[in-house]
Formats: sequence, C-alpha cells, structure tokens
Amino acid sequence: MLVDVAYVRGVGSLPPDIEEANLIPHLDAASIRLRRWVGPTAYADAESANPADPDRKLALMLAEAHLALCAVFTSFAGAYRPGQGFQGGGSLMEGQASYLSPKQVADLQESHLAQAEALARPYLLPGAVLAGQALGAGR
Repeated sequence: MLVDVAYVRGVGSLPPDIEEANLIPHLDAASIRLRRWVGPTAYADAESANPADPDRKLALMLAEAHLALCAVFTSFAGAYRPGQGFQGGGSLMEGQASYLSPKQVADLQESHLAQAEALARPYLLPGAVLAGQALGAGR
C-alpha cells in the first residue's frame, strides 16, 4: 500500500473513533485497484523510499487515498435495504450527526472516484479502463 490509515484519515477528515480495522480492507482494495490502473512497475516505484518519479508517487498516494475513501464513505454512511429504504449512519464529514441519502452517498463516492481517476490518469497503463469508461460515462 502507498498510504496508511493516518494518511486516509487526513485526506478524508475521518473522525478518530472509526477503528483502524474497519479502514484497512478499504485501503487494501484501493491498493489493488490502483495497481491495476498503473501497473506493478509504476506502483512499486511509488512504494519505494526514493522513487524515480517523486511527482508520480505523490499523485498515486492521493489517488489511492481517494479510492479508499470512495469505499469508506459508502460503507460507513449506511445501507440500503430492499423494502426498508436507506438505513442511515452518521455522516463522516467533520463529525456531523446528519444522515446521508442514497444520492448523497453516491455523489460523495463519485467525487472521490473522479479525483482518484484524475490524479492517476497521467500514469495509466495503455488500455486501462477507469470506472467511468466501464460504465459508459465517456470520461
């Protein structure tokens, strides 16, 4: 992984009461997704203490954090249950106690995904498919 829990907490303004064990799976998933986008060579270079491209390392770290947040906010914002609708959890935005609607969750997720894609775009493998392309969004 390029980022740790503390880095993702900072990027996402996550409250400290979210347990690290609840964040780690999202960091793992973000790492896998980003590695598929940029390839193992670029990813390994970004993991190194002295990367060949320090700007790429910074961009990929932030992209990985946004990918993790894309899943974190969706996971912790609540759940949609058929027949019951949205069963909200508290918003993770700076400790607010408000609840997020399904649209707000989707918008937040899309925002983090778009930021991750924009940061990683210059370093993509030829033929890499981003989420928007896979969904036909034409980004």
